[in-house]
Amino acid sequence: MPQVDIYTEPGPIPDGVQLRVYSNPICPYVQRVRLFAAAKGVRTEEINIHLKIKPDWYVTKINPEGKGKVPAIQLLDGRVINESLVAAEYVDEAFGGKKLWPTDPYERAQARLTVDSFGNRFTPNFYKNYRDQESNDHNVELGKYIQTLEEKLKAGGGPFFGGAEANAVDYLIWPWFERLETVQTIKPKISEAVNKDKFPLVFSWIDRMKENEAVKQSFLPTENHLAFLKTYLSGNHDYGTVDLTGEGVRMYTKKE
Repeated sequence: MPQVDIYTEPGPIPDGVQLRVYSNPICPYVQRVRLFAAAKGVRTEEINIHLKIKPDWYVTKINPEGKGKVPAIQLLDGRVINESLVAAEYVDEAFGGKKLWPTDPYERAQARLTVDSFGNRFTPNFYKNYRDQESNDHNVELGKYIQTLEEKLKAGGGPFFGGAEANAVDYLIWPWFERLETVQTIKPKISEAVNKDKFPLVFSWIDRMKENEAVKQSFLPTENHLAFLKTYLSGNHDYGTVDLTGEGVRMYTKKE
């Protein structure tokens, strides 16, 4: 079913909702916040923003500081926080339940360094696979970085980066591993550097994360990621390809 376009600004946050998330079902950065909220049992309302044709009210009123990017979270008093890492950390600190970041200062610092190095070393090389790079150096670098993750899982005793249970690190890096099979489909050479034979602990972690209850709430199968990616590369941005309910994806967009 095609996406359902909505042109008017949403009304007040409904009763019973603890947090409004300006979202998009395909965006890995949004998924970080959704994972934190799901893991902590926070009741959210998701407002999906069309990432190519953003409504004016969102860009100018809700998230001008972030230039209309997603995610942004809106508190019950109307205040807004943008940027995925900052918004996710707010969710962890502001709501009850088990903390996702380690409480020990040293362990928390090490966890932050892992997430920081992931952003610097993994994601840039991951996205080069979309750009028809002539060199395969980016996949070699991916392999080198994933080797460090393999070693962290071995040293920590696993099966998660948080130990026996998933923690902030697991949730903050997961969205790109959910999309790994999609990238391997469009650029098979990545599998020469990143595969189960080379990194059994990382791929075992991937399998375990797929069974995580918070992950299940935002998970999209590879076929949906791939279907959207094909429309994205053509410039169409067809969010209807990520509809798993048969009811259409409600998308706030700008009326052209």
